Amino acid sequence: MEALATAEEEVLALRREKVRRLDGLGHACKGRLRIAGACNVLAGWLLIPQAAAIAWAVQTVLVERTGAHGATTTALAALLALGLLRAGLAWMSRAQADTAVEAIRADLRTGLIRRLFANGPLWLRQRRSGELAELMGTHADAVEGYFGGYLLARAEVGAVPLAVLGAVVWV
Repeated sequence: MEALATAEEEVLALRREKVRRLDGLGHACKGRLRIAGACNVLAGWLLIPQAAAIAWAVQTVLVERTGAHGATTTALAALLALGLLRAGLAWMSRAQADTAVEAIRADLRTGLIRRLFANGPLWLRQRRSGELAELMGTHADAVEGYFGGYLLARAEVGAVPLAVLGAVVWV
């Protein structure tokens, strides 16, 4: 039983080390990643007034039977404005995240090249060229999923459901 606990602790320590290294890669672009995460969260929070605008429009048409006059037009205009605002925030989030990922990828590749050249030509000659090319290409591109996807989704999942729950409890 004690060996199992020790193995689990080792796995957790390795995971923490990997996350620490990944976060270290993104340190230079932390501001852009924060802006991207904030835009994602704001777009998610705008789901609440967007749902309210939909409910308002449905109520004016189906319950109050006012048709396409006054309140219905206002509700639909609010729905359109909120949809455009959410789309703009999503675009800005994606643009900031993509810029950050490109900078992180370039820094990572530059660091890899420096380490390869620091090892010298004899060391390089002992390695397979395909292995080195894959390291520079595929493995360096793998950071996109973490910085351009996971971190943004983590921010959104942490903040948006709480706001939706708060809105449901408040109403």
